[in-house]
Amino acid sequence: MTSPLATNKKEEIINLINQVLGAEDKIDRNIFYQEIEKNINPDLSTEEIFKVVLLTATSLLEKDPIYDKLASHFLLQKTYWEVFAETLPNQSTYQQLFIDNIKLLVEKDILDKRLLEFDLEKLSQALTSERDKLFNYLGLETLTGDKANLLKYSGGVATDWTNLRALGSPIESIATESTGLIPFLKLANDTTGAINRSGRRRGASVAYLEDHCGVVHCSNLCTEITLNTSAQETAVCNLGSINLARHISEGKLDDNLFQETITTAIRMLDNVIDLNYYPTKEAEYSNFQHRPIGLGMMGFQDALFQLNINYNSPEALEFTDQLTEKFSYSAISASCQLARERGTYSSYRGSKWDRGIFPLDTLNLLEKERGLPIKTNRQSKLN
Repeated sequence: MTSPLATNKKEEIINLINQVLGAEDKIDRNIFYQEIEKNINPDLSTEEIFKVVLLTATSLLEKDPIYDKLASHFLLQKTYWEVFAETLPNQSTYQQLFIDNIKLLVEKDILDKRLLEFDLEKLSQALTSERDKLFNYLGLETLTGDKANLLKYSGGVATDWTNLRALGSPIESIATESTGLIPFLKLANDTTGAINRSGRRRGASVAYLEDHCGVVHCSNLCTEITLNTSAQETAVCNLGSINLARHISEGKLDDNLFQETITTAIRMLDNVIDLNYYPTKEAEYSNFQHRPIGLGMMGFQDALFQLNINYNSPEALEFTDQLTEKFSYSAISASCQLARERGTYSSYRGSKWDRGIFPLDTLNLLEKERGLPIKTNRQSKLN
């Protein structure tokens, strides 16, 4: 099959760029064209042309978000060309390749043979190539190509340094004094900096240090939850995020779609625990013991924009209050349904869930511990 860019390559690329940018006038297209023209010649293959355009667009990502749109578009076309030998595959080809690849990867023992028990034809009908355009460049780039190691080891690391001796503390066994925490933190920091995660993301870590008895001395990388960590288990956090902007329809939150997405996400995160790769036995033990999952939000500002609500307005606060209650309610409901289907997790007995204490109820426990009132709206609209 002849490449659609084989003839008049410069002109074809310029036309494609114009299609992507449309009426966008925030960038100087001449500069972009000139950069491309410097590196394109008649002998370049289609793959090499895509690479030139991608490199040019990604080099300008920090200047304007429109370059992200441009880069993601050409990466998508490049991926289509590599997979389908065409840049705009039709819907039937797109869906059939999904079925063929599932069967092929099962045959090669890369995917679980239980996947063949599903109705692949029905699943393929849910695939729509138009949704590929929703990815930004980084998201699409992460999904394409051979990224096995990136996906396996891209999580951040949180560590507890409480047990190290303070600077100047005596070490009786060797009759000297401790050098303290800082030298070891420097080593940890250098190690983190050396990890470039396949050139896509820098290594990430957080250090915890206890100054008072009873203070939580370890959490996850984002520090919003407490986790069980001991010599026998290394805490694992399984995370996902819901794009709020994709759930605004006709000037309001689409409640049915919102609940459906959350229910699916909860089930997917629970499946991740069973199917994931674990670099250490301590991490595997911890994840199967407690089955912790965290579902967050993204696109909040975009959702407010679609609703024509100012970010710092009382309306935004009211929307957030209702949104988070629906979010929490749907997530807990989906988790309960999974428990009915699959049973409770190993450490459930005696947990707050087992005792009927929900996350919202923990505010009462915190008030009792502090001996001070926590002023926050606790009214709920969902039963």
